[in-house]
Amino acid sequence: MARTRCWALWLSMAALVLLTMSLSAQAQETAKKRVYMVLWRGETEMERGFRDYLDEQGVAVDYIVRNLDQNLARLPEFTAEIKETKPDLVYSWGTSVTQNLVGTIGKVDPARHVTEVPVVFIFVTDPVAAGIVESLDHPGRPMTGTSHMAPLDSQLNAMEAVMPLKKLGHIYNPAEVNSKLYAGKLAEAAARRGITLVMRPIPLNEQGQPMADSIPSLVAGMADEQVDYLYIGPDSFIGRNATAFTDAALKNGVRTFASTEQPLRAGKALMGLVSSYYNLGRFTAAKAKRILADGTRPEDIPVETLRRFTFLVNMDVARTLNTYPPMSVLSFTEVLNAPGG
Repeated sequence: MARTRCWALWLSMAALVLLTMSLSAQAQETAKKRVYMVLWRGETEMERGFRDYLDEQGVAVDYIVRNLDQNLARLPEFTAEIKETKPDLVYSWGTSVTQNLVGTIGKVDPARHVTEVPVVFIFVTDPVAAGIVESLDHPGRPMTGTSHMAPLDSQLNAMEAVMPLKKLGHIYNPAEVNSKLYAGKLAEAAARRGITLVMRPIPLNEQGQPMADSIPSLVAGMADEQVDYLYIGPDSFIGRNATAFTDAALKNGVRTFASTEQPLRAGKALMGLVSSYYNLGRFTAAKAKRILADGTRPEDIPVETLRRFTFLVNMDVARTLNTYPPMSVLSFTEVLNAPGG
């Protein structure tokens, strides 16, 4: 009898432990936050950095990932899903996606735009000029986020640190709001510094889409203009065609300076002052954590850029163009395709 009672007690304790473990697992599952990610061109290093940071910080998250595949016509179905499922946070990638997802200030339609779920955006060039937030310090709406752009003056300083800058070329996509806005800012910055700016829009087809087959002739035209650099701005179309764009520049002996990582790591741009995509993802996740775990209102979280940028130089391209940064610049440069590397 004593042995029977002992076994009964052991079984009861085991059942209690299993019940406790089950309840704990259920509680953990219930405590998980849901983040709805709206991506423009699939997964990037930004998303990996975002997830890694939240995981390291112990924020349990279930991710709902939706990829527009560069087609804004799909956005209404994602918006409807967000309104129906009401996730804890929406992650929005890029200027065009964010503008169309949340609406611009003064032009918000609650029937079409996300208004009741906190939003954190990433890779937005100029959130104020794009009408996404009222100001960087005070977004004015239940959203916050990050920009990836180094200040234009810092980029121009980086170019001049390598060689004199008197004439700058720029090719942009007039069908992309973000590109047009940035082209205007570049024109203002060049005028302030007495730099001649040669700016060319990419021709559009009958559907209003930029024509990729125009890239070689546009780049060759910049060579004819004898620009000191061809500046690659934050342009999704140029990013998608980074290889063709930078190959054409190299063929024509044109130095390229990139404002984002992609033309340097996926193409053959000469150099650039850029944000690390992975670090930008982590920085954005720090803002998401404040919303998800700390209960901070997104409108109370400033929109920021990274505090440090990376000066990247592709040494293969530098050798081909016989354009090398001075030693004073190389001391703080990340070198791509270094000899023996």
